[in-house]
Parts: sequence; structure tokens; C-alpha cells
Amino acid sequence: MRHLFLSSAIVLAVAAFANAFAAEPWVRVDSGTLAWLRTIHFPDARNGWIGGSDGILLRSTDGGVQWSKAESPTANDIKDVFFSSPKRGWILAEASPFGRSGVSTELFETADGGDTWSPIAIESGSERFVRFVPGFDGGIGFIVGEMGTILTPTADKSRFTRTRFSSKALLMSGQMTSQSRGTIVGGNGTILYTEDAGGTWMPATVPSSRSRLNSVYYVDTKLGWAVGAKGRIFSTDDGGKKWQDVSPVVDIDLNDVYFVDAKTGFAAGDDGVVLRTNDGGSTWVRELTSMNRRFERIGFNGTAAFLVGFGGIILTDRSALGRQKPDRIF
Repeated sequence: MRHLFLSSAIVLAVAAFANAFAAEPWVRVDSGTLAWLRTIHFPDARNGWIGGSDGILLRSTDGGVQWSKAESPTANDIKDVFFSSPKRGWILAEASPFGRSGVSTELFETADGGDTWSPIAIESGSERFVRFVPGFDGGIGFIVGEMGTILTPTADKSRFTRTRFSSKALLMSGQMTSQSRGTIVGGNGTILYTEDAGGTWMPATVPSSRSRLNSVYYVDTKLGWAVGAKGRIFSTDDGGKKWQDVSPVVDIDLNDVYFVDAKTGFAAGDDGVVLRTNDGGSTWVRELTSMNRRFERIGFNGTAAFLVGFGGIILTDRSALGRQKPDRIF
């Protein structure tokens, strides 16, 4: 009788564990590294790229199932990777502020799918940069960084020059939603929008907040979201001129936001926090990850979402499998 009781208890415990595991929507993918992974990008359903500390560069050719180390053009921290097609891509790297290198910002371009990388010249200056703002022509529109500074490509795309806004806030993220319209977000609750392809940037109407905004994402020319420190989430339905506070009750920094469509979106940040909405951001639910890590960026391969962050962590969302990314509608 005792053996029967123990056997039943073991079966119940195993079943409970299996059910708990099955209920968790996020599962780990082997990265083969303990580097701080800072960025992830899929130019199509099969090809993916991840960049991180000490020049780590990972590549996947099977939609993110397996990742392997790729030849990196730098030993500095890779802050951002963007590919406009499987062949054409860019890397943004920054030297450690505590290092001895005299060069802080590095920019590289590939035209052969990452087999070789060529440096792109950048106007000298002390400001550091953190993220690409892809242009609507398939290239890089801007690069945002410290002291309200952006890098803008010259007409022939041969080099990038510095432009500084009157605002001195750290600029963290941006998106162009058409050839002429776009948004940039950053420190002190900064949200700027342009309607003339970056010729002028104007301050948006934003709820009173000095929290740093770390990421912005639009699903079309009007509907967008921005996330940042202390769990702040803002939304816009007019292309970025006016924003509303839709923050959930989460006092944890959010580092990135991504929407699959107008209803389904993810936000991720510190302490392993992952939020999901199925109603366009009106309500957010925290999802289980079993990882108390800092998540930096969210990627999407067309059917599945991915998270990357501190300690070489890569997670993928099994509930996203089968969901299709819509065609670009802006």
C-alpha cells in the first residue's frame, strides 16, 4: 500500500511539473555563449542575426532554431544589427567607455550576407550611439544616441554626419513609418516626430513623465507604442503627435516593444519581465519565463517571437508559432 501511495505521488508530481512546463509560453534556445546579447533581427523567415558584448555575432539560417557564431568585424560591443534583405545589412558597435580605444562608435556594412563587412565613415565626435532607425528605402535612415544627437547618412551614403537637437536627452529608439514620417524616443520622456524625413523634429504631446523611453514600434502610419523605465507604456493613433498613457501596474524597466499586428504585442525588460497584450495595448498580462534576466530586444521571424538578453539568453514564444506576420501596410 505504501509503495502504491508513493508511486501515485510521484506520478502526480511529474504530471504537475509537465503541466507547469507546458503552461510556460517561453522556452530557451541554446546560444552557445554567455555574452550580453543586445540585439536580434530577422530579415526574413529563415535568416536571423544576434549581436552582443565583445563583438559576439550569432547567425541562424533555420528561423532561430539553431544559432552559431559568425565572423564579426569588431571586438567592441554590438549595439544593433539590421538587415534590409538577407544579403544587405549593418552593424553598430561601441567601445567600452572604460576601454583604451580612441574610437567609440563603429559602423559596418555587408552586401554578401555577412561573409564580409566594410567600415562606413562617421563624422568624429564624442557622443555614443545605441540604435538604428531604418529608413523607408531599405537602408539606414538615422542612428540615435547621446546628448540628443543623431547620425544621418550623406546623399551618396558614403558616410554619416552628426546632428544635435536642442534637447540634450539620450535618444534610444526610432522608426520611420513612411518616406517622410517618423518618431524618435529617449530620455526624460522625450518623443519627437518628423513629417519631412527628418528635416525637422517636433516634440509630441506626451503625458507628464520624465521616465526614459527605450523603444518605439508602429504597425502602420498611425498606430504605435513606446515603452520605457518604470513600466511606462504610451500609445498613439495619430502617427506620433499625441500619446496616451496605457501603462500596466508594473514598476520594472521595459527595454523593447514589438507588435505582431494591431492587437497582439509584446514588451520585455528587466528582471525577466515579459508583457503581452491581445487587445492593442488596452490591457497587458505578464507571462512566465523562469528567467530573472534582463531582456534587451524582441525579434520576430514571421511565425515566432524571440527574446535576447544578459547571460547569452535566447527565448522563443511557442504560442507565437503559426501566427503570421502581416504584410507591411504603410
